[in-house]
Formats: sequence, C-alpha cells, structure tokens
Amino acid sequence: MNTLTNNYWHFRTNTVEGNEDTSDDSIMIPVASITGILPGYYNSYSNTSVTIHFKKGIPLTVVPASATDLPTQTGMVTIGITIGRQKEVLEFLAQASNTSNNKKSYLTIADDLNSDYAFRHITQCKKIAAA
Repeated sequence: MNTLTNNYWHFRTNTVEGNEDTSDDSIMIPVASITGILPGYYNSYSNTSVTIHFKKGIPLTVVPASATDLPTQTGMVTIGITIGRQKEVLEFLAQASNTSNNKKSYLTIADDLNSDYAFRHITQCKKIAAA
C-alpha cells in the first residue's frame, strides 16, 4: 500500500480569519495528485515563485450539458519563495512529497493567515487556481 496516497498538502492565501469562501482561498490537495512542480509563476519564469500543478477530482454533483462544460481537469498553486532559491525549494518539495508523516496526514506548505511555511525559503502562498 502506498502511504503517500493518504497524505495531503495544505495551502492558504487568505489572510482574514473566517473569510475562506472559495477554493481559491484555501485548499488541501492529495500529494498523489501532483503532476509537476516548476520554477516560476504560472507559465512564466520567475526567480521568486514555484508553481505546483495537480489533477483535480470532479465533484459528483457536476452534470455538464456538453463536453465543453466539463470543469478543468488540473489546478495549480503558486508559492512565493526567497529570490533565487528555486532549487532548494524544489528539492524540499520533492523530499516532502516522498515522506510519510506518521503523526498527521497533512503538511502545511504555505499558510498566509498563520504565517506558517514548511520551509525557510517559502515566503507566501501567492495564488490558488482550483476552480
């Protein structure tokens, strides 16, 4: 059994307690759904960002009228990092994705509300694109 299938990463861009009303404010993604981790902000290079791409599950309540109404199958989270520290952050995330935490089933990677960051060079949760 793969123990990583039960592990999740938590991200929060919201800085106002009680104001998390969309999936773009806070998200917990299964580590097993991650498809790639790239330096940069979305599709452009940046030496102050890393973007984590993941597969999204489609809620069972979604009944599309046509194939063009299907929800996007992928999402992404962009985190802010210390300038020029892409390699260190990528290495940390790779190690974290391959490590099982026996005490709890999730790891907070970037939480702006509580200023909780999993690694010294992660500074912010810039953007969650999950909807």
